[in-house]
Amino acid sequence: MNFYSASIRFLIISVLALGLFFRFVNLDKKVYSYDETFSSLRISGYTEAEIAQQAFNGKEIKASDLQKFQRPNLEKDVIDTVKGLAQEEPQLTPLYFAIARLWTGLFGGSVAVTRSLSAVISLLAFPCAYWLCRELFELPLVSWMAVLLMAVSPLHILFAQESRMYSLWIVTTLLSGACLLRAIRLNTKTSWVIYIVTLALGLYSHLLTLLTAIGHGIYVFLTEKFKLTKTTISYLLALVSGILLLSPWIFVIVTSTSEVESRLAWANTRKSLFFLVRSWSFQSSRLFFDVNVNRDSNPWLIFLISPITILLLILVGYSVYFLYKKSSKYSWLFVTISLFINPLIFITKDLLQGGVSSTYIKYFTPSLLAIQISVAYLLAMKIADASVSSLIQKFWRSVTAVILICGIFSCVLSSQASNWWNKGEGDNKYNIQVAQIINQSVQPLVIGSGLTHNDKSFVGIMLSLSHLLEPQVRLRLTVEPKIPLIPNDSSDVFIYRPSTSLLRKLRDEYEIKPAIESKDVWLWQLKN
Repeated sequence: MNFYSASIRFLIISVLALGLFFRFVNLDKKVYSYDETFSSLRISGYTEAEIAQQAFNGKEIKASDLQKFQRPNLEKDVIDTVKGLAQEEPQLTPLYFAIARLWTGLFGGSVAVTRSLSAVISLLAFPCAYWLCRELFELPLVSWMAVLLMAVSPLHILFAQESRMYSLWIVTTLLSGACLLRAIRLNTKTSWVIYIVTLALGLYSHLLTLLTAIGHGIYVFLTEKFKLTKTTISYLLALVSGILLLSPWIFVIVTSTSEVESRLAWANTRKSLFFLVRSWSFQSSRLFFDVNVNRDSNPWLIFLISPITILLLILVGYSVYFLYKKSSKYSWLFVTISLFINPLIFITKDLLQGGVSSTYIKYFTPSLLAIQISVAYLLAMKIADASVSSLIQKFWRSVTAVILICGIFSCVLSSQASNWWNKGEGDNKYNIQVAQIINQSVQPLVIGSGLTHNDKSFVGIMLSLSHLLEPQVRLRLTVEPKIPLIPNDSSDVFIYRPSTSLLRKLRDEYEIKPAIESKDVWLWQLKN
């Protein structure tokens, strides 16, 4: 197979063009999720405590007033962004948020602009993936195959269209891996210094880069046969240097343990083994095929796509086996360690202690990258293998085409949707319908009261809804236990996602009815 043939070049250019298109199309179409509103809150430089004091005080405001806390402003700067993160979300490292503050300060704070930063960063994954695969295999076709799979991967597209840190984490994970392999190969001071820098960038992109660094250490010690060689000493010095560079933020985390535990309380929710296994089974398949299946999906849809999911899991499993059998020890060892280290830790934790952290696919980002590299190696080697019959080569070319088509099809569906599973399966499912009802009313007044600093802060919930409301919609918001007053002259009064205690108090004083027909009533209306 001629790698430099016109048809191969056309395929690469076409798929990359589609990947570029899907990353930037309809950036502002999907609902702005709960997590994204907190990204914008950090970008604004305000804290959750400040917004609760200024806007959730029972006084009447407009929906547009909440946008002050979702955009950069002259009152706050990048230092306030980092301070707010340190005070209220220390489990998140600040690199992405600092870059986002500078980005939105230059180009504006609209939803499309804020998300476009992740889209731009995601493009850097292509050269990083290419370089990492060249360090691993030295075969251009494997590198290009990995790039193509990432270009139209529905999961990568979702990360690229989300104002969160995951595109940056992907880039730094790929980059630090390539720099480690280069440092091992060259074993010079300069190469190890470059690895230290990329490791520090990864640590400041996401704390779970610590697991990646540990995986790098396991790889180094196994390849050096547990001997204290120049390479192992260089790695240990690099690891210590990276942790020292992260030490200011480690201090922030250590001094804010209770806040970290509060923010991560959701991960301790206990679920059945069946729930966990079902969630795991769909995780890796979303790299290649995604039709927005989640826990609320129609059982028939789950049944129909289950064969596809099973086939993709078989393909992933076979690719890992093929990598082990056909590639060098140094290649398969790096990929398999990267693949298994995160799942082993989170799955073991959930099975032994209970919790759902292993169902959060974003925690498995380094593992997902390893899966794509493994599949890329399988496909590239199979379609380029001149020792097999043309029929077998055509079969694997067809498999490659089907995987790329599945990714493109998934991206088409996602690009036209207003909501998707990554926006929070339970956080936004009724918000579009809720906003339509409120926006169509005459002079609507929305009443809301909830908790802050809990599993799902009411501040974040309201901020997410505010992006869908017309600017002139009136709001009266409080933080529990306070209850907002309802003016006597108001006609269309709605209560949004009231707590049990608030609903009970309102029923004692008013006659209310559900304003939306749904399993969980998110919107109530006072009867005139």
